[in-house]
Amino acid sequence: MTIREAIKDQRQSMKNRTAAEKFSYFREYYGIRTICLVAALILVVSFTVGQLTKKDTGFHAVFFGGNAAQNSDAFLADFADAIQLDTKRFELTAQTSLDIRMNDTVTEETYMALESFVAMVATGMVDNIAADMDLFLYYSYLGYTVDLRTVLPQEQLAVLTPNLCYIDGDLLRQQENSETGLTFEYGQCPDPKKPELMTDPIPVAIDLAAATPAFRSSYTFGSDSVCIGICASSERPDTSRSFLQFIFALPIT
Repeated sequence: MTIREAIKDQRQSMKNRTAAEKFSYFREYYGIRTICLVAALILVVSFTVGQLTKKDTGFHAVFFGGNAAQNSDAFLADFADAIQLDTKRFELTAQTSLDIRMNDTVTEETYMALESFVAMVATGMVDNIAADMDLFLYYSYLGYTVDLRTVLPQEQLAVLTPNLCYIDGDLLRQQENSETGLTFEYGQCPDPKKPELMTDPIPVAIDLAAATPAFRSSYTFGSDSVCIGICASSERPDTSRSFLQFIFALPIT
């Protein structure tokens, strides 16, 4: 099975599910399937303590192929300060994940990582996504990401223009009635860095090569071609926008 086939399989599995069913799917995926009596006791105690100390999610990003440095927690704390988010009440996380490429053969480990990602997206948990450009754009053509023109001020988009990555709106609209994978060959898509080759260019990502030194010292990636954008199902779109502004040294709006 290829990455493309795995994504198609996951997309089909989520088709026509209600919000409640998607949440149930997410909970079951992470649930403990088999426990003994001793483990049950430990679970009850852990759950009780966890509920008493649990923080709400204030921000959650998924970085495919990312590696967090020792200063990554400090970086997220700086972001929290920049948006005045109370870290005593809210938790900020940047989840590093497997370095998945579109031409990879799917192993059990990569399939589980993709399943986890789909489950989190379905429940609105993911705010920002960073990935190898091919994987990111594939998900973008499936409707997983946001048109940056709808969230960033025009003057900021102008500053970012040399580092924007695009998808073709004509091809995206072909996906509106699709229930599984892409309705066209991904390899035939126009160059994401050449909007002039597209009928309707839509900016969906920013090349992380332009991110601040503070971000690039906090997170490294297994690919030289990595971009970041906003997840379309994010329950915290303002925070998602602010994170992009923060890592590209733009005024936070």
